[in-house]
Amino acid sequence: MYGQKFENGHQDSWIQQSYEELRKEQIATIGTTVFITSFLGLAFLLTTWLYFKQMAEAEDERESYMILRKIGFSTSHLMSGIYAKQAFNFGVPLIIGLFHSYFAVKSG
Repeated sequence: MYGQKFENGHQDSWIQQSYEELRKEQIATIGTTVFITSFLGLAFLLTTWLYFKQMAEAEDERESYMILRKIGFSTSHLMSGIYAKQAFNFGVPLIIGLFHSYFAVKSG
């Protein structure tokens, strides 16, 4: 079975692809997909590890938050600090993974 490939956006000109060209294109597409999904999987695995690490550390930091509360920080200030810390720890690996995927797809 031969596929069609249009050149320069003209529908009147086409090239027949050989089985070998079609096979190479499919292998390249599958390889790129596997690479991107494995990298994203590792990025999400890293964020899961960071989440559990952060939850374990939160118990240790409870005293620090109580001291900050006694000094005069409001609950909303403390929560905004916690949200910023979580956004940094989880957002950075996510953004790196998304940028990596974007550039990997562009290069593929």
